[in-house]
Amino acid sequence: MYYLKPGIKKGSLTLKEQSLVISLQAKYGNKWKKIASEVPGRTAKRLGKWWEVFKEKQSKQLHKQRREYSDQEGNVIQVTSALVLSPEKVAQWSTFIPGQQVGTLIQYCKELEEGKQSWLQHKKEATWRLSRLEQQLESEKARKRRGV
Repeated sequence: MYYLKPGIKKGSLTLKEQSLVISLQAKYGNKWKKIASEVPGRTAKRLGKWWEVFKEKQSKQLHKQRREYSDQEGNVIQVTSALVLSPEKVAQWSTFIPGQQVGTLIQYCKELEEGKQSWLQHKKEATWRLSRLEQQLESEKARKRRGV
């Protein structure tokens, strides 16, 4: 007959456990048995499953951050924030910055990254338009030379 170990915890990981798992995963990678040996009452399987869900939530968050903007001519520009906070960074920040401020800092970082991506997209479009104008100018010059 199978008996559960009495010291195994059920339910969600506490914030402290989550922070510990994040820092240990950064240190050991996906070696869940080794990580579980340092997180009392949690199994390797449970921690591995939590990690996969954590990563999936970050991925969904990235997709939600995709936004579309229109320029003056009505062209649609898609901007995606490339900032995905690594668990290592979250763990590092949470030890030095109080919890509420971490959320604010994360939001500022996302907004900064979105602005950067928008600027890069605008720069790319401006470069393309400039090269197109240069081609048109060269074409017009060649046409005038042939006409003279």
